[in-house]
Formats: sequence, structure tokens, C-alpha cells
Amino acid sequence: MIAPLLDAIGEHKSLNLVAMSHEQSAAFAAETEGRLFERPGVAIGTSGPGAINLVSGIASAYFDSIPALYVGGQVQSYLEMLLPESRQSGLQQCDFAGMCAPIVKATYSPKKAPQIPEILTEAYRVSMSDRPGPVVVDFPLDVQMGEVQQVSIEVPKLPVTKSVSSGDVAGIVRDLYSAHRPILFVGGVARNSRRNFRKLSRTFRIPVVSTIAGLDVAAGLNNLQIGMCGMYGTRAANTVMSEADFVLILGSRVDHAVLGADPARFAQKRAVWHVDIDPAEAGKRMKIGNTLIADCNSVISTITKENKLSDFKAPQEWIRRVDAILESYNPSFERTGIKGIDPNSFFESLSKRSARARAFVVDAGHHTWYAAQSLKLNEKQRLISSTGLHACGTAIPASISAALNFREPIVAIVGDGSVQLNIQELATVVRDDLPIKTIVMNNRTHGSVRQLQTEISQGRFHASTWGLAEIDNTAIFNAYGIPAIRICESYEVENAIAWLWEEPSQPRMLEVAIETAIEVTPVVPFGRQISAMQPAKPPGGPSI
Repeated sequence: MIAPLLDAIGEHKSLNLVAMSHEQSAAFAAETEGRLFERPGVAIGTSGPGAINLVSGIASAYFDSIPALYVGGQVQSYLEMLLPESRQSGLQQCDFAGMCAPIVKATYSPKKAPQIPEILTEAYRVSMSDRPGPVVVDFPLDVQMGEVQQVSIEVPKLPVTKSVSSGDVAGIVRDLYSAHRPILFVGGVARNSRRNFRKLSRTFRIPVVSTIAGLDVAAGLNNLQIGMCGMYGTRAANTVMSEADFVLILGSRVDHAVLGADPARFAQKRAVWHVDIDPAEAGKRMKIGNTLIADCNSVISTITKENKLSDFKAPQEWIRRVDAILESYNPSFERTGIKGIDPNSFFESLSKRSARARAFVVDAGHHTWYAAQSLKLNEKQRLISSTGLHACGTAIPASISAALNFREPIVAIVGDGSVQLNIQELATVVRDDLPIKTIVMNNRTHGSVRQLQTEISQGRFHASTWGLAEIDNTAIFNAYGIPAIRICESYEVENAIAWLWEEPSQPRMLEVAIETAIEVTPVVPFGRQISAMQPAKPPGGPSI
């Protein structure tokens, strides 16, 4: 039901058709192109199960505001019209557009071929306008085979984003100028404002805390980049966030995992401004505070040019305090007495030795937070993660998309559980000879589930530890033709990372075995503020 479109794309001289092994992987790969380049990636699947397999990637793109175009094949339009009330109108027929309606900006189902140019133009415009997101086109087979006079369409002009005036940011400027302990809090939606955002931080010497999606927005700011805050945030970032008296939130929906259990209390005794282009998000979780409905980039540029801030710098006393927090609360200090490899120390070492990596792509699981806490990105590096949906199985297909677009080495970070979900895409990696370095963090459990079960289920680890088969991952990667090694001891780490990068253009896999009982730390327990981290103090390193 998608064969005519598939053939047309494959025969087009200027298009690159990437054949993934599973439609879900295609959906995650298309979403990744949108994350990286602010343009719609495109994924297609046949009718019924093929189109439905795209849904996880569609949801991920929707929740993280990623432009993308998803195309499903469909049975002939006349079959649907003949049997409008039947359960199914033909083999694999399924209401793909109807299923996707709650998780897309728009759906389209052309009924005649001449409608196609207009629909594709509109789909692009909707995906890219205002708050970006995915759109779906459900393509009947007979419509794909119809005659269309146009041979191409112009990329539509997008609505001009309303510029922000000095008056719009007057409250932000006033509160910033009066602040003694200001911070910027950045999320992933500010990804298209990276350069201006870094200029804002450097110009006024304002420290930055991030969501995981905003870590690469703040990359390269050195000691002004404090790290990821929230439930699994670093001790340094949560401490700085808790002590700040001015918070400017840019490009984040600031959910409960970031603000803590009492959003109203978060905004007490400090000036908080939340900038978001979507009125449905700005200030909705934080009833006390100030909101500005606007494009982040425009707000950042206007603040940076504001004359009233021409002589402003964050107070030196605050900068010294932040430096002391960073020095004392290194994530590698969070554990003592570890047998074997400490995951935070591993990712710190990996980061130092991986300057050639163009991007780090992180799957869902414990390894997400170890990596986010300890990776130190340079200005050119990107961090890719499914943050809203937090879907397992994203890293390998997302790495494929990143590698195809950048043509530079990519590091994929997965767990021993999450790697199984789209492991078939290793065939795509090998076929296209992609420089993807895969890190498999193997703790022989679904760590995030196990950690919660420790807290609320008295250590009954149903389907997290006993339900996970122990697989020889090196043998699997070798079977696909990818060199792979496994390490278990801390003294092996440096040599293993060196091996990983011996041939930068070659795909390789490094499996890192860690103790099953290791948990992400610190953690903010459910129902607590972000300042109430457990344990209250790091067991290793200095204290302040």
C-alpha cells in the first residue's frame, strides 16, 4: 500500500532513501533529523501494522516539539467509501490518521491526486510553524498512483515570528538587574537559540542549569554550565537552582520532575520568569511567577541588547559560590566502595576521550541519568534523548539518523534492557558503514524500574531483574559484523575507550558491566522539593 510512493522516492535522483529494518526505528530516525536541524524528517510505512509502528516516534516528536512528517499507506479510497461502517475495508486497512490525531498537529488524507501538492505544502507549514510538531499524511494506494500536473512544490514561507520589544522584557530586565543570585534555566526547545543563549550567559556571566534536553544548548560555557537539575539532576545543579533568587526559564515545560512536588513553593522568595511560545505551557505548572508568551530566540536577543543591562554582571560573590558548589559536588563523588566500574566516573572518562564524537545519543533507563550527570559536551557536540516520551529503543535508530546527517562519529548509549528493543537496526549500521560507537551499560536489570521497586515494593523486583535474560551482547554485535569488547573493572576503562576510538570511522561496541544494585544518586524522592535530595550529602569528596 506504499509501493508507488516508495518507488518514486527510490528513483528520485536527489533523495536519499534509507531502508530501516523496523518502522518504529524509521520514526525515531525522522524525529532525530527534526531535533538536529529544525526541519521535518520524513518516515513512511505501509498500511495497518507498518503505519501503526510509526506511532511511538510520532508521540515522541509531539511531546518534544519536533517537526516531522509521517506518511502511511492506505487501502484504496473507493474501498473505504464502499464500506464506511465496516470494521475493516481491506487487507491491513486501519484508521492510521484517527489513531494519531491526539499526538500530531494535523492529519491529512488526500482523496484525489490533485490535492497532493496543496496538502504537502500545508503539512510542511503546520509542522514548522509556532510550536513545531509532527504531522501525518494517510495516503490511499489509488491516490498515490494518480496523475498530478505539478512536478514539485515550493517550500512554503512560514509565518514571521512576532518580535519582542524592550517593553515586553522590561520585567525580566528589572528583576535580573536587582538579582544577587541569578541563573538561567534552559530546556530543549531553545535548541535553535544555542548561539544567542550562550552569548546571553557569557555577556552577563549568568550560571546555567538545564533539563537533559537543554544540556547541549548550554554546552561549552565551562564553569557557567552547572548541569542537569531535577529528580535525577546533579547535586550541584539542584543546589544552585535552590539558592538562586532569579530564574529565567527558556524552552522548558518545567514539569514536576524538574520543579519538585510543590511548584508554587518553587517560585516563592525569588523572581521566576517562564518564557514559552505555547500559552498552554507557560506558567501552567507554576502558579506563582511571571510568564511571557514569545519565541525564546527573540527574547534572548532583546535582553542581550537591552541598554539597562549594559553594565550588568552576576555578582562575583555568587560566581564564587557556584564555583565552590561545582568543585565539591562532582557526580563522581556520589558513591564510595563500588566494586568494579562506577558509571558516573566511566562517563566522565568517556567524555574526556570522545572529542571526535559529533553527538551523544542516549536511550531510556538508568544510563540516561548517569550520562546526563557526567558528560561534558563541547560547543559542537549535541545530546539527543527522547525526553517527553522517554522511550526505550530510541538510541540506535537516532544514532543512524545523526550519523547519516553529520557524517561524523556518533556515540550511542544504551542499557542491556533497552538495546534489545531495536537491535535489528545494527544491520542498517553495518550496511551503510556508519561510524556509531555503541556503549552498552549492563547492570543485568531494568535499573530505573528496580530503583523504584526498592523504594515502594520492598525489593520485590518483578519483571525488572528476574524478567531480564542475560544476553551475550558482544556475540550479537559480532554476528552483525561490529567489533565488540566487554569490561568489568575500573582499570580497564581507559584502554577500552582508547580501543573504541582506534578507528574513528568504524562502528564498534563497548559493553560496560556494572553492579546490579547501583542506583542513580542523588535522587529527589516523590513528593519532595529539589533541595531535598537523598542522600542529603555525598558520601565521597569534600562537603560545603
